[in-house]
Amino acid sequence: MPQSAATAGARWPLRKRRSAPHTLTAAVRALGVVREAQGHALASNAAACEGKLDEAHGLLDERRDEAGDDPFNALGTHIATHVYVTVHEAQCWTWLGRHDKPPRR
Repeated sequence: MPQSAATAGARWPLRKRRSAPHTLTAAVRALGVVREAQGHALASNAAACEGKLDEAHGLLDERRDEAGDDPFNALGTHIATHVYVTVHEAQCWTWLGRHDKPPRR
């Protein structure tokens, strides 16, 4: 079914946005990466889960370098902490059946 010019033009900005560099703060990206880790845990992929948890902690370390007066830099900072990631890390290890694995932080 052919697309109208209006529909095709409306979809173009979405494709362009996908290829844009990260515009979200490190804290917000860390929240998403934690969810990815949980997905890997539910799929029984321990290695991928651990990699995503490491990435989340790394993003939170990177967050310290973000400075400025932009109010969006604070978005997610009250939730995205190392404690938050560590709690979800414990949940992931439980789902993976690795109850003996201690949190790294």
